[in-house]
Amino acid sequence: MSNSMLSVRVRNKAYSPVFADKSKMIVMYGGAGSGKSYIAAQKILMRLVEQPGHSILVLRKHKEHLAISVFDQMWSVIVNEGYQDMFTKFNSGPRRIVYQAKGQPESRAVFLGLNDPEDLKSIARVTSIWVEEATQITEEDFNQVQLRMRGFTLDYFQTILTFNPGPTTHWIYKQWFSKAPEFEHVYAESRASTSIYKGTYVDNPFVGPDYTQTMENMRLSKPLMYAAYARGDWSEHNSLVFLPHARHDHQPTGGEVYYGLDFGINDPQALVEVRLVDGLYYVKLLIYEPGLINVTFTKKMLQLGVGKKDCIYADSSRKDLIIDLHRLGWNVHPAKKDRMAGIQTLLNFHERTSIHKDSVGLLSEMAQYGWKTDKNGTNMDDACDGNDHAIDALRYAFHTHNTKDKKRRIWLH
Repeated sequence: MSNSMLSVRVRNKAYSPVFADKSKMIVMYGGAGSGKSYIAAQKILMRLVEQPGHSILVLRKHKEHLAISVFDQMWSVIVNEGYQDMFTKFNSGPRRIVYQAKGQPESRAVFLGLNDPEDLKSIARVTSIWVEEATQITEEDFNQVQLRMRGFTLDYFQTILTFNPGPTTHWIYKQWFSKAPEFEHVYAESRASTSIYKGTYVDNPFVGPDYTQTMENMRLSKPLMYAAYARGDWSEHNSLVFLPHARHDHQPTGGEVYYGLDFGINDPQALVEVRLVDGLYYVKLLIYEPGLINVTFTKKMLQLGVGKKDCIYADSSRKDLIIDLHRLGWNVHPAKKDRMAGIQTLLNFHERTSIHKDSVGLLSEMAQYGWKTDKNGTNMDDACDGNDHAIDALRYAFHTHNTKDKKRRIWLH
């Protein structure tokens, strides 16, 4: 391999044309496990090596999410491809990955959050941009980002958006996907300069058999969930309660940690970890399995690193199970059950919440969790009850912990 070329293993044939695509805008979307972010990272790295002098912005809505998501992922791509000796990473001031060949200008990828406009203003000569989790940003954010691209390059300027789609009310859908005449007219110029690529886990040969089986089970038993989460379709159900959350690759350590627990016998029993680090909430679904008795369940918790002294908020309607867990030495508290108040708490913390990418049960539930509608199709102030076991566990944790009384009630007998 020469210093001017970087060869990579293409992880998804649906996205392979991206590497040669010089369109002003590239939109990469699809289902979970499609590998779109990995491909985007590969393309950024190739451009850093092959086109000296680049200054490429890699953006997320919140800069606090960078370290355990896209920055860590791009370095993992470098390591996986065996090129760690070619690049240098800087973990502060701001985070960046740099490539410089002998006698050539430095190329760099700079990682920033849109919630810190002063950082954005400090970065000069931007030549291309990648926005990860683009459904998290507003249209105004997007327009402001485009104004930053005013550097000099002998090659081409390009913006890449990667995301899992949400409801068809989202501005991204209107700008590039809607067939409505008013949107086709307003966004005609933008659409003409945009390439759109969609992929799924089926196109990704690096997805393991367990993940494939999980998706196949979802396809057979929960087709609506499969369409939204696995196939990556835009949702026509515009009554969805939750817009897509930010996602992260690695659950952080440290900070304040607590858990939510929804009991289940025939339905899945769900245990969700919530970890508060630097003002942001990192969520991971740890257990999502039916038919668990308390003895088996507690063994699983110990294996996953949950401590007996850690605070767990559980479904208060199962007083017997809470008492049993407490007698086994676990720090379990009855959760507040007000469903609508709990949902509102989750919505209030939406911008500060990131969900681990492997939390399949939770993410798939959220992809189809909607408001009830009246006979005219108008959203009501109540959410549909049913396939929401992991959501309930998350609601118990967030709502009870963040609205807790000074003295929590514990059933001892």
